[in-house]
Amino acid sequence: MNSLQVYTSHIEEMYDNLRLFRHDYKNLLLSLDDAIKQRNIDQVESIFNRVILPTNTKIDTQNTVLSKLSQVQSLEIKSLLFDKVSLALEKGIKVNLEIEKPITPSSKIDTIDLIRIISILFDNAINAATKAKDGKINFAFFDDQNDQILIIGNTTTEEKVDLQRLTKQSSRILTPAVHGLGLRNLRQLLSRYPFIENRLDSHNHYFEQAIIIHPN
Repeated sequence: MNSLQVYTSHIEEMYDNLRLFRHDYKNLLLSLDDAIKQRNIDQVESIFNRVILPTNTKIDTQNTVLSKLSQVQSLEIKSLLFDKVSLALEKGIKVNLEIEKPITPSSKIDTIDLIRIISILFDNAINAATKAKDGKINFAFFDDQNDQILIIGNTTTEEKVDLQRLTKQSSRILTPAVHGLGLRNLRQLLSRYPFIENRLDSHNHYFEQAIIIHPN
């Protein structure tokens, strides 16, 4: 299935969910109307807190994701990001996207390699955030003068990830640490591109990786 088909299928799935929501929402309004007529305030509050409020939040989040991803000028990367963000949301992780301007992924990196890089970073972030007390993932993708920057960060169980230990683990075949998963493959991928800088940082139960694509 090509990238356009994958992304289109995501949109169709959201549309089907919206149709289902509209059907359920009508039934919900009938229940709410009945509770209001009976002046059953407890039931009204229950319906609002259990169903209406969470549903509105979910719809707002999906709309925000779609609007942000529309800035990515690559169907392959757009589809991948939608898939990873959807997975994170399904796991109850809060996701924040910062893609404020139209951006075309650098032509200096093979698209397949960029897909693998983003996949590894997102999979690690999801894996770590699901274990954290307050699971959050922040993703940013933007141009900064001549550089193109991709940043992904997530909450962690540890107050501070041991970056030195993590770097050593990434050179081994097996990497048991949460953020070690796939990092050996990531290092191998990045070694093909000497103009790419990989920065790691961790503090206050937060871990962040930045991929900086320099012009030379």
